[in-house]
Amino acid sequence: MGNANIRKCEKILLLDGESRKTLVALHSLARRKYEIIVASPYLLPICRFSNFCYRFYRCPRTDDPSFAKWLISLIKEIHIDAVLGSSDKTVEKLVSMKDEFETGIIIPFPDATLWKNANDKYWISVIAKQSGIPTPKTALVRGEDEIPDALSITGLPAVMKPRFGWGKRGVFLITDAREAKKCYESSRKISEVIIQEFIPWGGAYGYCAIFGFNSCPYVSFSFERVREYPPDGGPSTYRIAKKVPKVIEYGERLLRAIRWYGIAMVEFRRSSQDNEFYLMEINPRFWGSMALAIGAGIDFPSLLLDLFLGRLSPMPVRWREKTAFRWFLGEIKRLFAMKFNPKEVLKMVNTIDAKDDIFNIRDPFPFLANLLFTPIKLFRGSSI
Repeated sequence: MGNANIRKCEKILLLDGESRKTLVALHSLARRKYEIIVASPYLLPICRFSNFCYRFYRCPRTDDPSFAKWLISLIKEIHIDAVLGSSDKTVEKLVSMKDEFETGIIIPFPDATLWKNANDKYWISVIAKQSGIPTPKTALVRGEDEIPDALSITGLPAVMKPRFGWGKRGVFLITDAREAKKCYESSRKISEVIIQEFIPWGGAYGYCAIFGFNSCPYVSFSFERVREYPPDGGPSTYRIAKKVPKVIEYGERLLRAIRWYGIAMVEFRRSSQDNEFYLMEINPRFWGSMALAIGAGIDFPSLLLDLFLGRLSPMPVRWREKTAFRWFLGEIKRLFAMKFNPKEVLKMVNTIDAKDDIFNIRDPFPFLANLLFTPIKLFRGSSI
C-alpha cells in the first residue's frame, strides 16, 4: 500500500461540513494553504461560515442512492485532489467507493475491509484479548435466547451495544436479564448485538496515532478525558494532553495486531476497582477532541494527508503535556444535565482558561454560528 513517490495535492473536498471535527480539520489544512471546498447535506453548516471555505456545495446524504454519482461528478467538474470525511457513515461510504474514483484521487483512509474490522467491536475485543490487552468480558448475542448465557459470562451490571454502531444509539446499561431482553430489540435493529462487562468509572483515556503502511506508528499522542457529555459517557467536553504509558503501549499493540495504517483513536476506560486500563473501542477516523492534539503540537489532519501523499515518515514529535481544550457547548450541556450542581459549576470555572475546540480568532464566524444555531437544532431535533 505504500507509495514512495511524493504526490501533488492542491484542492481538498471536506464532507460533513456541519461537524466541529470537520471544522478542526479545515483549520488544520488551511494553514497548509490548501484550497478547501466544503460540502454538507444541510443549508447552513458551521464550516460554510469559515473564512477558509473557498466554496460550498450542498450534497445528498451519504445513504442517498444519488450520493456516489454526485460525488464522482463534482470531483471531475472542479478537479478535486483529495476527499475527506469526519463521520463514521461518510468514511464508511468513501472507503467502499475507492475503486470507483479515478486514479490519483486521494481518500486518506484504509481499505474497506480493514476499516470495517476496526469498527467491529466483537472482533476487536477478540484480537485485544489475544494480544494481552485488558478487555471487558464480551459475549456475542445472535438471538434473545442467548442473553442468559451472555450475562453468565459478563456478569451484572453489563453494557449492551450494537456490534457495529456509533455513538450512544442502541447502547444500554443492563442491570437484570428482564431489562436486557427489552433493550435487545432496540440494539439489534442496528446490527448484531454484544454484551460487555461493565467497567466502573476510574477515568477515560485516548491513544491517537497515524500508522504507516507498514503498520508502525509514525506519530502518536495520548490524553485524559476529564469530563464528558452525557455525563455517563459520551464525547469529551474537557480533556488534557497527558502521557499515559500503559495507554500508549496497549493502543500501539492493538493497532499493530490488526495491521492498521492511517489515523485512529483508541479509547480506554480505567477501572476504579483494579486501576487497569480496559479497551473500549477504536475510532478509525477523526475524533471529537482532535483539536487538543493539534493544540499540543501534533497536526493530525495535515500529517494524515502527508502520509497518503508520500511525504510522511516516522519521526519523533514532541508535544506539550498539560495542554487543555474544551468543547464549550458540550460543557454547557453537561451543566444542564447535572442540574447546575455547584461542584460541577466550580470545576468548569476552575478550567475556564482552557482553549476551545472550534474558536479561532482568525475565523470567529463558525463559532458564533454554532452558538446561534445550537438552540435551534435542539428545538428542531436536527441540523439546519
